[in-house]
Amino acid sequence: MRNWKQRLWSLLLCGAMLASLCPTARAEDVSISYLDQNGDEKSCETYTAVTADSVGWNTTNSPSGWYVVESSVKIEYSVNVTGEVHLILANGCDLKVIGGIKVSKGSSLTIYAQSDSEAMGKLTATGSSNAGIGGGGNITINGGTVTATSDGGAGIGGGYMSDNGGNITINGGTVNATSQNGAGIGGGRDGAGGKITISGGEVKATSKGFGAGIGGGESGAGGEITISGGTVEASSTSSADIGGGYDHKTSGIAPSDKIEISEDANVKGSGGDKPNLGPPHGAKTEWASDSTDHWHPCEVESCAEQFDKAAHSYGNEWKSDAASHWHECSCGDKSAEAAHSFGEWVTDQDATSTTAGSRHRDCGECQYQENQTIPPVHSHSYGQEWK
Repeated sequence: MRNWKQRLWSLLLCGAMLASLCPTARAEDVSISYLDQNGDEKSCETYTAVTADSVGWNTTNSPSGWYVVESSVKIEYSVNVTGEVHLILANGCDLKVIGGIKVSKGSSLTIYAQSDSEAMGKLTATGSSNAGIGGGGNITINGGTVTATSDGGAGIGGGYMSDNGGNITINGGTVNATSQNGAGIGGGRDGAGGKITISGGEVKATSKGFGAGIGGGESGAGGEITISGGTVEASSTSSADIGGGYDHKTSGIAPSDKIEISEDANVKGSGGDKPNLGPPHGAKTEWASDSTDHWHPCEVESCAEQFDKAAHSYGNEWKSDAASHWHECSCGDKSAEAAHSFGEWVTDQDATSTTAGSRHRDCGECQYQENQTIPPVHSHSYGQEWK
């Protein structure tokens, strides 16, 4: 009997030890609250607690895709986000990720807080070549105190070397994003800004190099930027505060697809002044063309963007001037241009001694008519004396 009890106790103890090694998960009847993008309180029933070993956030390690930071946690490596992942920063918690949080293209990370008070949780992510938070995927911040820094990538957005920022949405929280060569928020070095939407929160975005505060990284276009609310401070050392990064090839600021700032938003540049906006794309009214296509060039002289590009479509009727005829495209480009081929002169009105006459000739190709005046015919009047 004693041996049986000892074996039972050993099995129970072993089971308890194995359970302690598994990720902390909550059953469906235990929930945690958070604030959604509208500031409304919601609850999460099933989640995985973030620990120092949580370097892969996905639906494999957390079947629900939800993670919660419940205490002070430090992750010494980069975190890889794949799939649709949600992160709740519980009040009073503090998560530090030393290698940055990589959100690959096609994946998304949404960050929530439990409150909008000073007690809301904190996240600090530090990247090197990769972004502090990002890597081409979609990032949404609804709350929390979020600090993200990087050397070559964006603070929040794209990583190093031609990595676009993806879709970045900030609805609330306190966000501080800084980069050395990329944008504070937007593209990494040589990366475009993607679609950046800010509707709330306190946001500070800084580039200490050739990237924009918000928009494109060094040499990267600004993307599509919409700021409709919140308090925003954006600054750059060598480029636009909001817009494209500095393009070394053109020695100017790369253009943006869109920059739209609402009057309801409190937006400032460096030093609290009005932000320096990078030039947005805009189509000139005149056409440019080559032998096959036509387009409206960009208003930004250094930009090669071509708007409304289409193949030429020439009308069947002839266009002409005094020297030649041609078929014309709606953009003004000419096809089959050639000199007129005129027939014989045809007299329309004979000239007299007192009135001029007229004549014309037609081009056999385009029927352009050239008209000409025949001067009056003056008869001789002889004197009586001999000469």
